[in-house]
Amino acid sequence: MAIPASTVTRLAEELITRGHVRRGYLGVGFHPARLPATLVRSLGIAGEVGLVVVNLQPDGPAARAGLLLGDMLVTVEGTPVRDSGDVQALLGPERVGRPVRASIIRAGTLAEVMITVGERPQPGR
Repeated sequence: MAIPASTVTRLAEELITRGHVRRGYLGVGFHPARLPATLVRSLGIAGEVGLVVVNLQPDGPAARAGLLLGDMLVTVEGTPVRDSGDVQALLGPERVGRPVRASIIRAGTLAEVMITVGERPQPGR
């Protein structure tokens, strides 16, 4: 598996400029859960799995955006998410400090929230 030259260039620039590669961060813990088929149909959701918010960092990006424990994240920037790896893949260094559109289910209703992506804290910094 090859790494695209554009990715290598971007990461090298990040290392030279900042001394580390920034990682996007929402300050939230998730647990995957299967969505009931009736809810998927009634809300017109693309995926069958969502991510239940089980932990929020106080004053973290997700908490500041208004996410609550028990909300279910179903998309980020229109892309269905099934696990935390899916979310992390959508939060590259170019997203830090910028808002992303997230679709959540709260109390059976689909809603959109804008979350400004934070920078994941670096160990030992």
